[in-house]
Amino acid sequence: MSLLYQWKVISIFEVAYYFLIIVASAYPFIKTAKSPVSKFKLFYARFFLITFCKLVSGALLVGYIEQVNKYHDNGTGTINLNLLIASISLNSVSLGMLTLMNLFIVKYTEKLKVSADDFQEKPKAGYSFPLLKVFFPVDAIKHARAGSHLLAFESLTQKVQIYAIIISVVGAAISNGTGPSTQKTARSLLRAGALLYLISNFFNAGFIILKLRAATAGLQKNLLWFSLSVIPFLTVRIVYNICSAFTFKIDYNDGFNVNKFTFLFGDWKIFVGVSFVEECVCILIFTVVCWVVLRQEEFFFLQRDKLDVETSSPDQY
Repeated sequence: MSLLYQWKVISIFEVAYYFLIIVASAYPFIKTAKSPVSKFKLFYARFFLITFCKLVSGALLVGYIEQVNKYHDNGTGTINLNLLIASISLNSVSLGMLTLMNLFIVKYTEKLKVSADDFQEKPKAGYSFPLLKVFFPVDAIKHARAGSHLLAFESLTQKVQIYAIIISVVGAAISNGTGPSTQKTARSLLRAGALLYLISNFFNAGFIILKLRAATAGLQKNLLWFSLSVIPFLTVRIVYNICSAFTFKIDYNDGFNVNKFTFLFGDWKIFVGVSFVEECVCILIFTVVCWVVLRQEEFFFLQRDKLDVETSSPDQY
């Protein structure tokens, strides 16, 4: 059995799996891209970015392992450590994309919440509201304040996620640098990025729960439940990232200070159980979301537009 055989099998499976994911999501992507009413198109930009990152990451890791095996078996060739660094960096991007995609679904449901109000019977002017509410709309003021707080919370969550991606990618990119100061900086960045991922994930979980309590439309509730189901898998994946970041160390005399959380040189069973499988499940859930949105979104917004036309017609006379 060749060196790092298990990791090579994992990488090959990763490439095959994400290729099948692209095939499975191609049809809803094409239909959504052609739809004039779809508000879900930006989701696919992130969806295909993460699948591309995982494909390239797996391919780079296979290439790196082949170089290691060739050098180990024959003593010939060179080992390009940049292939490993690039693979780790792309993995950092993929984790960030998963968190951003989950937040996008939550933000997307806000459009469905507004549209769902159109399906309710609209009150006639002059009869539906008491005089007190006309001059002192307490409920409207409270709703506006709550909405502004949610928007601020949502914006903060997204910024934390973006910062986590940038910090983690930079930390992974310079982890191959020479000198103790560079290594110290890399460790600090990797740890900070991992903790920011965890914080943003908790923020997003709270945001989803708040949205679920106020959900009205069926599609809105379904998507929020899908988004909430991703949170446990993301949390486990982020915990692995934290363990890896806080145990990362390079000794220039002995090489890698290997521990069970070290990517490629650690315990592959732990990696599969608490990192690889979690990402696969998350992306599978997002693929199902693509099909759910494809089947319901166009009908939802066409019905809303039809209702708007019907309710606005009497006012023209």
